[in-house]
Amino acid sequence: MPVANDAVAAQADTATLQPDGTVLAVAQIPAAGDQPAETRAVRYDPARNAWADAGNLALDSVDAAVALPDGRTLVLGVGSGDRVNRGWRPRIFDPTTGTWAIGTDLEMSGAPQVTALLPDGKVLAIGRNDSASRGRNTGTWIYDPASGRWSAAAPFPDIAPATATTTGDGRVLALGTDTRPAGATARGYVYREQDDLWSPAGPVGLGPPLLSATRTGDGGVVVVLDRTESARANVWRFDPPTTSWSTTGGVATTPGQIDALLATDRLLLVGEQTWQRDPLSGLWYDEPLMASDRRGGQATVLQDARVLFTGGDAGPAGRPPVALLDPGPIGGRPDPPPPADPPPSDPPPVSPTDPPPPPDPERGIQAAADATAGHVEVKVPGSNDFQPLVPQTAVPVGSEVDASSGSVTLRLRAASSFRATVRAGRFVLAQGRKPPYTTELRLAGRSCRAVAPVKDPRAPLPGGARANLRAAVRTAISGKQPPPKGNAKSRKKPRVLRVRRSGNGGLRTRTNDAVATARGTDWTTTEGCDGTSYTVHRGSIVVRDLRTRRTRLVKTGRSFRVVARARR
Repeated sequence: MPVANDAVAAQADTATLQPDGTVLAVAQIPAAGDQPAETRAVRYDPARNAWADAGNLALDSVDAAVALPDGRTLVLGVGSGDRVNRGWRPRIFDPTTGTWAIGTDLEMSGAPQVTALLPDGKVLAIGRNDSASRGRNTGTWIYDPASGRWSAAAPFPDIAPATATTTGDGRVLALGTDTRPAGATARGYVYREQDDLWSPAGPVGLGPPLLSATRTGDGGVVVVLDRTESARANVWRFDPPTTSWSTTGGVATTPGQIDALLATDRLLLVGEQTWQRDPLSGLWYDEPLMASDRRGGQATVLQDARVLFTGGDAGPAGRPPVALLDPGPIGGRPDPPPPADPPPSDPPPVSPTDPPPPPDPERGIQAAADATAGHVEVKVPGSNDFQPLVPQTAVPVGSEVDASSGSVTLRLRAASSFRATVRAGRFVLAQGRKPPYTTELRLAGRSCRAVAPVKDPRAPLPGGARANLRAAVRTAISGKQPPPKGNAKSRKKPRVLRVRRSGNGGLRTRTNDAVATARGTDWTTTEGCDGTSYTVHRGSIVVRDLRTRRTRLVKTGRSFRVVARARR
């Protein structure tokens, strides 16, 4: 039975499989005659082979859609306004009620070009602005559907983003095209939410465009590249554990007419021709499965293993209609039977040398700590000695942590769980026992309290005019100023602490002079006897001067200094 066609689905920009087996397709419908442009959604029911209206999203464009762990679908688009300053507008579809909810807007230029689901249910979005930034990314953000909040993430490298795929180990492989060197290159970067860091995944291969990236059953990613100059689609596979690439061959094809889909770990390429790759033999089979060629669009694998094609660019014969494809056997032969499940076995015994499982942080009681580099020591309350930090251990509130020669990652719990990476300093861990459970890192170590002030060498010396004359003569002969007098402690090195936060928990640092509160930030606190200095590497902080009782917002790339207040 042919699939039912639908005008909205034929122009779909996104298509997402729902938990009940239906497919949600969203499209931007251009203006026609007296009808203004609008963004509409339709829903396909494979059991009834019918489409149903799913509402109007009131967006200027639809750019990405992500299936959330709770069964809802997040659609990101651009709202009304001029092309540069209009913001990102999240819409969330609930399949049980068939209704849309409006999320928190983000006033950001460009559009959310690619998105990926993170392990904690949040969504990573990388933006792009074609006109203002010439195709390069304009911001990297994380959206929390539960709280409706946006938070800044480590910026994606300055290349044009194309795809973002969640790997089996919870990281995100983002691919883009770097046009700066001679000959465009498709490059990959891996994002890890715990560290809020992008790391290179190496060049994929030469020749854009980058057509698609799909996660395999074993957690890897298959990437399709269109080699325009050779009229050939090259297929690569990314292995997350080794961060390496391997080729899986390629097929001859007409440039620009390829879509990619991974169904039951078989690679299906649909364009002017239809190809299937056997995962066992690695061979490609040219099979006439489609009545017409397709250029782009979406391919959604249904629960019965059929493939629904929506959207796509208009070809010589016009825009392709909605299509439903049954891939069938490869090369005219049935698929091999799936391997039998292994018999159940007893769990392996726990070795006494195995590390204990990581503890769960408790609000106001303890934090989970792990040394990530160098040597870290901790002194718990009631103890007089520092001990080396044991991996994945619980650190009670009130402990003093010495990360002067390393770095430590703290996993804390406030309204939600978050992480803080601290290095190059000593601090005392404090956390409130009542909402909002703000965590405070108090700089420890050298103190400037009760220290005699440094004397100015130009100030009058005791002994009258004759003593001052002798000092002036000695200075004129030697050409050197006499060293300042005063307590030696006043000339010690300042206390330094660099903090990076991942998550939405309340976090601040405290010195004798000021308090700095984070806003999704990476910053350095330096306390000397003459005051405290703050340098923001990413995000922003709010600094509270304890002497003047004034606050100051410090943004990325800026520094701010608070003058020391009177020591007691």
